[in-house]
Amino acid sequence: MENSPIRVQELDASTGKGMAHSMRPQFETGGSTPKARLVEDAVNAAYRSQALQARKRYKLNWTGSNIPRGAKVGEHIIAHTQNGEVVTAEGGVVGTYERTVPSGGVARNEQEMIVYITK
Repeated sequence: MENSPIRVQELDASTGKGMAHSMRPQFETGGSTPKARLVEDAVNAAYRSQALQARKRYKLNWTGSNIPRGAKVGEHIIAHTQNGEVVTAEGGVVGTYERTVPSGGVARNEQEMIVYITK
């Protein structure tokens, strides 16, 4: 599925940090054991810490697939987002993200995420 043009809005520091504090868990193992929940909690705490320490924060909106491929955030071009990592076209991990509207709307193709750039 081809994406519509991706709207990128840089967020001010206070707005971005407020969103990072309330960031929902991004990583799930699918397990229900206490050990699986401990792993999920540890990974999600690391993502939240990255979000709080981010140098820049961006809000992205678009229609299409759930990956904002080609979006320019600061000096980076997003190639992939998965398991809480933002990966550039060069293959480097430059931050984390939170899907704030995953597959919304009547057609289930409206997307929104907050991207937290740490590098």
